[in-house]
Amino acid sequence: MQDRLPRGFSWLISAQFISALADHALLIVAIAHLQFLNAPEWWAPLLKFAFTLAYVFLAPFIGNLADRVCKRRLMAWMNALKWVGAAAMLWGAPPMLAFALVGMGASAYAPAKYGLITESVPPSRLVSANGWIECAVVMSVLLGTGLGGALVSQLWLQSELVSFKEEIAIENQEKYRQEMMLKQALSTLNEREKDIIIKRQMLENPLTLEELSQIYNISRERIRQIEANAIDKIRKSVSKMQKALS
Repeated sequence: MQDRLPRGFSWLISAQFISALADHALLIVAIAHLQFLNAPEWWAPLLKFAFTLAYVFLAPFIGNLADRVCKRRLMAWMNALKWVGAAAMLWGAPPMLAFALVGMGASAYAPAKYGLITESVPPSRLVSANGWIECAVVMSVLLGTGLGGALVSQLWLQSELVSFKEEIAIENQEKYRQEMMLKQALSTLNEREKDIIIKRQMLENPLTLEELSQIYNISRERIRQIEANAIDKIRKSVSKMQKALS
């Protein structure tokens, strides 16, 4: 009869699943936090790099530590360290440093987890046990990413809405400023120049040179010259106002 997986193994899988789920959800939250802080875009990949760097630096020491202490206790300690990293981010610590603490916890958690499998599972069931652990890891990555997205989606929408409102306000302010500058520039023209500019440039259906020449009883070329002269006056007036504002 094939040996069964021990009853306590389900707790190990659950602990692995929840721990990895939290790691990946926290990564998404940390990336959103960087966006909220208006950090440079290249900071986001550094979060995962800081996480991985902990594995590299601690690799020569962590296996020996996992063999020397109670593995269940070490896993609990490392989960506590992850909580410290998450809390540090919540309290305003640099996201890179906070996520590095999470990486340190994860780097020690992994050898303790696999060592505990060999201690608690019969040799004939090690392949099956490792398969279950890997399935839990894959599921935790997928669901943790989804959970992180769900946690920050409302925050992201709110930040996007605020940004959109700010852009609209800036656009309206700029539009109002341009309208006032144009109004002031038009006031520098005489009545005929202003009338020609309005009817040639500012109406939904502007008049032609021929139509204006009939209204003023002058040639089309003269209308064109008056229009060009008026536009030049407007440009110079607007340029002076822009320099005064800068």
